[in-house]
Amino acid sequence: HAFSTAIVENGATLILVREGGEEHVFGGFADEDWKPKPHFYGSSSDFLLSVTPRLRIFRATSYNSNYRYFTFGQSTLRNGLQFGGQETYPGVWIDADFEHGSSRPCTTYGTTAPLSRFEDFQVGEVEAWCLCPPERDEDAEAGKLAKKSVLDTHGDAVYMLEAGGRRMYSKEVRGEFRRGNK
Repeated sequence: HAFSTAIVENGATLILVREGGEEHVFGGFADEDWKPKPHFYGSSSDFLLSVTPRLRIFRATSYNSNYRYFTFGQSTLRNGLQFGGQETYPGVWIDADFEHGSSRPCTTYGTTAPLSRFEDFQVGEVEAWCLCPPERDEDAEAGKLAKKSVLDTHGDAVYMLEAGGRRMYSKEVRGEFRRGNK
């Protein structure tokens, strides 16, 4: 239950899974809040990734909108976390017990093979990285404009978006401004 508390309504997250007894590390990025729902939701900005044995990013296709699914504490629904696929054919599924998972080829993200070594696997570890807004800036609250860029205050979110292929146009504008090409 602590995991769900950590990710629910906390903004963009990176979920990483290490397959038990294996070196495979993989997961997914959700660019919006996680909310327990009895159906798939999310956005085309979500993606799957493989970290080891080979770094790869799998972007959403337009095949379906089954970006992610998350429920816990339900007696009539599957409880767990899923990126992509169908109910019994997930891109990545982590059961609510955090002991079992599965990964299969997934049309939602265009994967042609499981991200894990085995389609059904024992979970070694799960990490959630919340790419949340920083603590409130007291100077800004006092009416003083904090002259900070989103590039400065949300560095890990910028990094993950760039790793996912999103271009940070404001970096170019900022560079031209600093060079005096206003």
